[in-house]
Amino acid sequence: MAFCANCGNEISQAGVCPACGTISAQQNPPGQNYSPPQGPPPPNYSAPPPPPQQGYAPPQQGYAPPRQGYGQPQYDSSYAGARGEYAIVRSPGICILLSIVTCGVYYLYWLWVTHKQINDLAGAEVVGSGMIILGWFCTPVLWYDWYKWDLELQSIASRRYLPYSSNFILWLLLSIFVGVGSMIMIFQVQDLLNRVYGNA
Repeated sequence: MAFCANCGNEISQAGVCPACGTISAQQNPPGQNYSPPQGPPPPNYSAPPPPPQQGYAPPQQGYAPPRQGYGQPQYDSSYAGARGEYAIVRSPGICILLSIVTCGVYYLYWLWVTHKQINDLAGAEVVGSGMIILGWFCTPVLWYDWYKWDLELQSIASRRYLPYSSNFILWLLLSIFVGVGSMIMIFQVQDLLNRVYGNA
């Protein structure tokens, strides 16, 4: 039995309400289940997934960039490759040989140009020109020049992280007792200067 959805009266088998004339939906034959007509599926309002990014790499877990903390040597780039006005590389062995062959004349020249190099690297007058000239004629003054050089070369080497230790006592003892202290001094000083200039 069916009833009118508009007025509630019983309607006929034809599906027309006799009271108000409303046409109702046709009833399914007995034994068949009624299934209402299905319309189009509801629209999907969810946002589409973002397009894949080209070249994207997920962050690495546990990665921490290196930090320069306390106790780590900081390289001073201002001293890299120190190419000053007096940056001349010389072979230590050739300097010693020329000093012997010229009976010390080349040694005096080497003292002069080396004191210019050390002053240039230090940025100050470690040993003055007058002290070098006086050292040519007075051995104790020359030893004092060696001592000042040795102190400054330690500072120069430490700023560039180059191995160098104090050698003044060795030079002095070899000069007094053996007479070859100046040759050892030439070799060690020139070798360090060559390494400072990046051509060791």
